[in-house]
Amino acid sequence: MNTAGFDGKPVREINIAFLRAAFGFGLAWVSWQLYAPEAFLFGLIAAAAAIGATKRLIEGLWKTWRLMARERKLARYRRQGGAPKADTLADEDDLRARGLIE
Repeated sequence: MNTAGFDGKPVREINIAFLRAAFGFGLAWVSWQLYAPEAFLFGLIAAAAAIGATKRLIEGLWKTWRLMARERKLARYRRQGGAPKADTLADEDDLRARGLIE
């Protein structure tokens, strides 16, 4: 991957989304373990945490897919052209030889 002009912000956002999903699923698992008919709120907490974690997981997967599509598109553009080449500047003699100046 060519990293010229790449600040890493999309990768950080993806990692944060997956980290939040992991914490959400962890909270859901712990809350579900504490769930009992007498303490039904733990079940609601587990359900809410699982729904939120699922949303974050989908968000992380979507951002990953978009980053990969962007990188593929940039690679296609890079393959299209040749390597950049330096060109000399025309000096006064070259311009006179071509009749552009007198």
